[in-house]
Amino acid sequence: EGLGVPEVLLTRGSRGSTIIVGDRSEDVPAFPIHDVDPTGAGDVFAVVYLASRGAGFAPGAAARRATAAVAEMLAKRR
Repeated sequence: EGLGVPEVLLTRGSRGSTIIVGDRSEDVPAFPIHDVDPTGAGDVFAVVYLASRGAGFAPGAAARRATAAVAEMLAKRR
């Protein structure tokens, strides 16, 4: 009977993320950035996602903001 939590976020690295809320899920693709050290990407994603949710963004919108922040961070490493 469900997971017992209202919201689940699965991060899948270069394959993006999946948000599960109730019986709905949404896949958010990652931006294609290759040959870059991804150290810290998960931390950036988590911080931006949580800050966005705290600011009132819906789960999908928060994940898209977090994905964009990670892409921006990684692009600066190129």
